[in-house]
This record gives sequence, C-alpha cells and structure tokens, in this order.
Amino acid sequence: MLIMDHLIGQENNLSLLTDLLKNSHFPTSFLIYGPRGSGKKTLAKLVSAAVNCEFGRLGEDCSCHSCHKVETGNHPDVRWLGFDEEAYSIKIEEIHTLINWAGYKVLEGKKKVFIINRAERMTEEAANALLKTLEEPPADTLIFLLVENPANLRETLASRCFKIKIDPLSAEAVKKRLVDHFKWNEKEASLAAKFSRGSLGQALELKGDNVSETMRSFLEEVLPYPTIGVERWIGKKRHEVLKGLQLLSLLLRDLVVYRETAEPALLYQEDFGREFKDWSARLKTKMVLDILRLINETEAAIQDNVNPKIALFRLGTAIEKIYGKTAIYE
Repeated sequence: MLIMDHLIGQENNLSLLTDLLKNSHFPTSFLIYGPRGSGKKTLAKLVSAAVNCEFGRLGEDCSCHSCHKVETGNHPDVRWLGFDEEAYSIKIEEIHTLINWAGYKVLEGKKKVFIINRAERMTEEAANALLKTLEEPPADTLIFLLVENPANLRETLASRCFKIKIDPLSAEAVKKRLVDHFKWNEKEASLAAKFSRGSLGQALELKGDNVSETMRSFLEEVLPYPTIGVERWIGKKRHEVLKGLQLLSLLLRDLVVYRETAEPALLYQEDFGREFKDWSARLKTKMVLDILRLINETEAAIQDNVNPKIALFRLGTAIEKIYGKTAIYE
C-alpha cells in the first residue's frame, strides 16, 4: 500500500490502532495532531483504508479494490474537507453537507469516513453543527479531525474524540528515509532533514529547491531591506511562506553560530560564501536573536490561522524597529 511510503516512526500508533480495530467498541471520532507534514493525513487515510479493507489490514501492503480506491482518493465512502490549505475557514454549509452525507447508507465499503483537515479553521457555527454529530454519531460513520496544535481546537470537540499524537522524528530518521526510499543524495538529504524539524513532509518540500540560492537572496534582500524583503512573500501559499520563514531561521541561527565559533562544521549549510561571513561579522548577536524571536512568533501566528499577509507585514515592520536607531553593523 503506497500510503505507507510517507508514514514512518509511527509503530506505537499503528499498534494502538490495530488493537482498537479488533475491539468491538472502536471509536467513532479521532483527533490526530502533530506538526505540519508529520503524517496526520497519511494516518487518517491508512485507518480509512483499514476499516473498509476487504481483508481488514492496517499498515500492510494490500491490493484489494477498496484499499486501492482509498489510496487514489476515489472511494465513494471516504470524503475530505479542508483539503485547501489556503482557505481561512471551514463554513457551516460545508459541515452540513458532510452531516447530510453521513445520513446515507454506505455505497461500497463498511463505513463512511470523513476527514476534516486543519479542523481548527471551523467557524463557531460550523463547530457547533459538528458537535451534535460527534455527540450522536451514526453507527457506520468514522470522523477524523486533523490539527497541528490541539489547543486551537474547541475543547467541546476535542473532548469527544480519541486523541492520537504524532511526534517529530529524529533528523537521522528523516535523512535515512530520504536516502533509502526517495533516493536523495546524502547532501540534499542531510540539509532537508535538518530543515524538517522531524517532519518528513516538510523535508520533502525542499525537493527541487535551490536552498543555497534562497539563502543568498535572504542575505541580499531580507536582511538589508526587511520590510521589502519579507513582503515579497505576500501572495505565496501558506506552506511556502512557512518554509521561507524556517529557512530564514536556519540562516540566522548559522549567522550567530559562525559569529561565536567560526566553525563551518557546526552550520546547517557550510558553503554560504563571503557575503555570509561579512554579515556574521557585522550583525550584532542580540539583534539576530531578537529577529529570530520575531520569526518564530510569525510562524506560530500563521500556523494559528492568522492571515500570512498581515503576519508578514508585522514581521517586516518589527525588524525595522529592531534596527531602529541602532546601527545594523558594529
């Protein structure tokens, strides 16, 4: 089953779900939470396939008709909501459509499954409508709520779900998967694993990117002209903005480390060139740390569904204030 290709390090969760599948009191609603790209959608899809599998398999290769349809996104009894990562809200009309569908009989499988991605985006009206279904779910319906941070989901919804946490992987585990399974070269895999923060999905986002060129553009555009530099990201997709912020964080971290140690071996990327060394020598450490804090706050805001355009504008303005009357260079 190709679903497993993007799911690693989840042996404990798979063992738990296997035991639950054997139990006559299998939960009707799940809350799966973990970092972006950690495998929430993959795990939900895996369970959707298992509950409808002709052989009742979970986490195994299966070529049955039902599993193939779930894998390809064509199973009539499995529906997704919130798949558009750029939408800022999930509205009550969308929830009503799912609830109405849940009232129908299964078409091909054993259970109807609906998966709500980034469920924290539900409006208050939508959440209240879903709550009634969670309290009295149809017997043949399975519900998945996927979130990055469970604290952003209404407690009335979270409390009615069986919770599954997806923890970050080690950088070495991500690198090994990229090399062994996806056939990346060692250098690409090593950098992507460091960038990933333990998320295979985030590591895969770097495929085909020229990271060195991106870092160089930060040195030439964002650091000298922060407001203009970060505003160039406005209009990009949410995951692209978050990726850019993470790469900028790595660059700033390396600037501080190189300033304090002058050891290239300690850097995420070792071949930045002369311009990097110049910035590292001239930027004040406290200033860099303050900018890093702002970037982390901006990332958190975007992950909490703040409009990226607003968050980026605030970031650029705040960096300008840090520069303020203090000289950028020592």
